[in-house]
Amino acid sequence: MSRSPFFYLEKYNPETDTYELVEPYVRDSKDDSHGTPADLFPFNGTHELFEIIERAKMSGIHRRLPPRVSEAISMELFEGIEDGETTPNERLDEEARREKDVCWFTYADMEIFILKHPCYCADFSEEDPLHENPMIALKRRVDAFLEVCYPWGEWEDEKSFIRIVCWIW
Repeated sequence: MSRSPFFYLEKYNPETDTYELVEPYVRDSKDDSHGTPADLFPFNGTHELFEIIERAKMSGIHRRLPPRVSEAISMELFEGIEDGETTPNERLDEEARREKDVCWFTYADMEIFILKHPCYCADFSEEDPLHENPMIALKRRVDAFLEVCYPWGEWEDEKSFIRIVCWIW
């Protein structure tokens, strides 16, 4: 059974006291002046990563929508609900279910987890040197996004103010 992951990257902006979406754009062609936003983690076959996140095998994983979530994530999560597609009671139930499915964690927590567990085994009771921790693939992708959007590395001292917001349906 295939599952659809939704991963987003946010960085805290102290000037506005809000989290902002970190989203590089990819140009599709020479005629595409604006481009389309790149997906943070578009791979739906990484079930080991999904299990780490959903079963909170990493400390620092929080359930529910994070405080001061960016408007773009909120709109994506609740798309279609505000448009009157459901009755008020169904809408409230659906909003509660969706919000409950959301997880988030900081870049710092992810990095600590990877340093503690560079290799993967289902319960992390033993390290299996043949299997890389699946969280490393997500970290590589996050690093690429941050390097594109903040090329001078001004994010490297702010790892606790960078967070990954996700849900997997």
